[in-house]
Amino acid sequence: MPAIITKSFRVRNAKTFLTNLLGDSQGGPSAYDGTNYVYLAIGKPIPWDETNFGSDDTNPPDPDDDVATGFNVFRDGLAAGRITTTDMSLGIRRYDWTSGTVYTQYDDQDPTINGGTARFYVYEPNTGNIFKCLDNNNGAASTVRPTKPTSGLISSSFVLSDGYRWKFMAETPVSAQKFLTTNFAPILTVNLHPTASVPVGYEDQKKVQEQANTGSIESYIVSSGGAGFNKHSGPFTVKTIATRVSKTQFELSSDTILDSYADDSLIGATITVTHATTGNVTSGVITDYTQTNRVVVVDTDMDFFPDSPDTYSIGPTVWVTGDGVGANAYAICTDTGSIRQVKTLNANTGNSYTYATVQIDPQNKTTGSGATVRAIIPPPGGHGRDPAEELNGFNILINKTVNGAGTGNNYPVSNDYRVISLIRNALLSNGYSQDVLTPATSGSNWFANTESVHMSTYIVCNTTSLDHSDGRAMQKFDEWHSQVGPLPDDQIEGVNSGAKARVVEFNSFGNGILNITNVVANSSGGGFLPDEALRLTQTYTGYVPSTNNWIVANGHSDGWVNDDVTIPGTIFDVVQVGELQSGTGEVLYVENRTPILRSPDQRETATIVIEF
Repeated sequence: MPAIITKSFRVRNAKTFLTNLLGDSQGGPSAYDGTNYVYLAIGKPIPWDETNFGSDDTNPPDPDDDVATGFNVFRDGLAAGRITTTDMSLGIRRYDWTSGTVYTQYDDQDPTINGGTARFYVYEPNTGNIFKCLDNNNGAASTVRPTKPTSGLISSSFVLSDGYRWKFMAETPVSAQKFLTTNFAPILTVNLHPTASVPVGYEDQKKVQEQANTGSIESYIVSSGGAGFNKHSGPFTVKTIATRVSKTQFELSSDTILDSYADDSLIGATITVTHATTGNVTSGVITDYTQTNRVVVVDTDMDFFPDSPDTYSIGPTVWVTGDGVGANAYAICTDTGSIRQVKTLNANTGNSYTYATVQIDPQNKTTGSGATVRAIIPPPGGHGRDPAEELNGFNILINKTVNGAGTGNNYPVSNDYRVISLIRNALLSNGYSQDVLTPATSGSNWFANTESVHMSTYIVCNTTSLDHSDGRAMQKFDEWHSQVGPLPDDQIEGVNSGAKARVVEFNSFGNGILNITNVVANSSGGGFLPDEALRLTQTYTGYVPSTNNWIVANGHSDGWVNDDVTIPGTIFDVVQVGELQSGTGEVLYVENRTPILRSPDQRETATIVIEF
């Protein structure tokens, strides 16, 4: 059976994801009540061409959604930083306003509007304001930059000199600008509950949401212009008032079309006048027309005195009927007598419409026929009530900065990474207790703590020259590579355990720590052991040493194991595995990238876009 997933469903999923990602746990296998923890993890220092046939560092492979990929996130992981509420936002496609561009006007019957492919709104890069296009002046190019109205008119749509009607929808304060990318912009619907606080920078947007006009008709679409509407002035932009007499009587300037009309031949048509300074619009039905001097009399006082250089348009009367009230419009004809446009009459957009019928010349005051015009109905609540919903905010933007060396030497500073991932509710490797149900701000609990964590393995190494009791010469670690010590991507092996790994970095902060990843256990499933010798099996350049290069892991040559080795300011286990248990929690997102090289004074910002 035919069915669709609606835009609202997608936006609701995005909002729910944003709320629940860091909210209370929703249960499930091995889940306990408590706060959810989500980490942005970095990993994969090994070049792509070593692990993925046909790929290389300039052409990363597409990640697979399989079990192996989830385990590889932990196996290749380097470090992870906790995501907070300030690191996430709903997002919309970013379309910067550019002069000369034809923008799509909002249309309640255009499926591309809800599909996320139509440019029916713009991001104004100078101010960070977002505007919805309600009328594109019959498909003309936009040439006047939209700006936010003054406070008293902040919730009203407005027409610019290029004929475009815009509605101010949302703003991008400083706190949200970190989410901006070339293709996406953050969006927020302000909570309008009376007790809710207004986020800084969203004060004007809150007014727009509160004052949104339910069911107003801001624009019309002419599906068919018809023909034969013989009482008109053609396009109004070149037609001006000559002199005023009163609010019901005024003289029109000479015009080729107008001069062709005889006395009384315009009776029954509607004349609409636009004020040259304010842009206000007023109209009336013509009750008398004198061809000499082109004097018009209308049935009611105009809202202002029509006078030079105000412009006017004469056309058939427009009636708008439906389940709402108050919508008024006027028609603009072509020179040949078909309907070119139907425009909203000043601020008479009405309210409460969910459907409307537009009739052209319902009293048959002209000879025209065949025109079909459709009123554009706003979304529920009116334009501006829910910016995230209206502008297709079905994207999640995540922005996390990896800063310098990270907290507690968790981020490596002398290697690169190729994978960014999101991990939710992984358990700690040490200190895990299923009886601890309340997450703490630091230390061990059933979820991870609030600090960044290392996912690679740390080994505390000997940095003094020692002789082992069995007579083998135990070289100190920094004698590898001609006094440099182990280098990133060297391959090592435990002499006793047989475990293998790749070097991430060594002694970066003078603490004797060897940082390794991609640990491969021995045939019995065991990892590296305290007080075992390690040997270099292959250098980062691919060179395989002809003789063993030995080191000892815990600084003791006599085989005595000391599980706690004091490093300035810290106590470490001799072999400390990654802080997150492999295979626990949920891997929500995996992105393969070209290499990103780290350094101690470097900040990288990882931006993730998730579309629902």
